[in-house]
Amino acid sequence: QVLILNEESESRIVKMVLPITEACQGMEFVTGLSDPNKQRQTVLVLLLKSGQICLYDDSEIERYLLQSQSRSPPTLPSHSFVKQPYGDSGINVAKFYTSDRTATANEDYFSTLASKYPWLLSMKDKGQISASLSNIHKTRNLYITGHMDGTISFWDASCPLLLQIFMIKQQHEDNTSSRARITSLQFDMSSSILISGDQGGTVRVITFKKDSSDNILSILQGKQGDNYDARSIKLKGAVTSTSMISNSKHFAVGTEKGIVSVIKVDDATILYQKQLECRVSGGIASLQFELYSHNGYDKDLLIVGMEDSSICILEEETGKLLNANPVQTNRPTRALLLQTLELSPNEAPGSDNHDTALRESLLLLCTEDAIRLFSLSHAIQGMKKITNKKKLNGSCCFVSVIHGASSEIGIVLVFSNGKVETR
Repeated sequence: QVLILNEESESRIVKMVLPITEACQGMEFVTGLSDPNKQRQTVLVLLLKSGQICLYDDSEIERYLLQSQSRSPPTLPSHSFVKQPYGDSGINVAKFYTSDRTATANEDYFSTLASKYPWLLSMKDKGQISASLSNIHKTRNLYITGHMDGTISFWDASCPLLLQIFMIKQQHEDNTSSRARITSLQFDMSSSILISGDQGGTVRVITFKKDSSDNILSILQGKQGDNYDARSIKLKGAVTSTSMISNSKHFAVGTEKGIVSVIKVDDATILYQKQLECRVSGGIASLQFELYSHNGYDKDLLIVGMEDSSICILEEETGKLLNANPVQTNRPTRALLLQTLELSPNEAPGSDNHDTALRESLLLLCTEDAIRLFSLSHAIQGMKKITNKKKLNGSCCFVSVIHGASSEIGIVLVFSNGKVETR
């Protein structure tokens, strides 16, 4: 309940009870200019336990209090709920893509985007705020989100006001809606192919129809359903990881059952599958295609990171396990990131060799408690050679690689206590 009291009375008489359907976590009276009348309006804002925002017009509350002093029965003030632009369904996975990192900000375009946001405290019901496709050629950044209810959303991320451009609702083969949680996303801008995986084990290959424009979002301009083709395949276990190379004819998928599947893009059929053992119950945490060059010899690899921090290396074309003894941490610990890095020997931590310009391939493994660098050449042979190891002060829950303006590579670590580090 929300009680309206008479603060001038010592007895604190209850004047009104606002009926709400769930617990109230916080409240505030907010005054602002209404839109479009530009008149001052005060609204009682209630934050409910589910995250919904409920609004009561203060003038209606005043009217109720006046009516309660007369003989006529007062009418409870009406309320409305704010439709939050990002709050319809929880985001489970997201990817960010950019077409031009060096483009300058277009302030006029930013102003246009901002004008699409109506006043937050409008008592009128608002629909989903969407970007206009007429200005799509100005868009530089694309943000793709996979949601808990199975939908995939595309956002214009050219400025901090993210505006939804396009949404795909996943469908079963019988055209019924799928509400399985999206667990993995992979988008190749050059071929306009989106790979998605969900909690139910379904993998979808969505191919967008391109036009002559060079803009990354021109693929979204057609009528929904007409501007893309979708194919799907069902795997055993929830999808935990996906990976593909730009313009490749196949991609890789890992599941919670420890199964790696390499799938053809054109018809979504399986080239091969490989079952990998985990020291504890857990599946595939990371997949990465890598061209490995050593002494003039090139080999296409598929590097697999298990959830228990074991590293397996497969031959890309056949799925043959190259390292019979997987590289492992001393004890099982949850893997957060596995990434290959190309460093010169004088750039590699712990290396004293400055005489050669040869590039060395390293494996960056980030877990909940440490950061490790392994030699890839040794890992292929089943040997664990740690180039560098740093223990973390706290429990890490998320890691991402970032690239500087030069060749610098960094990582961002987010800890369970809210601390953020860059290294």
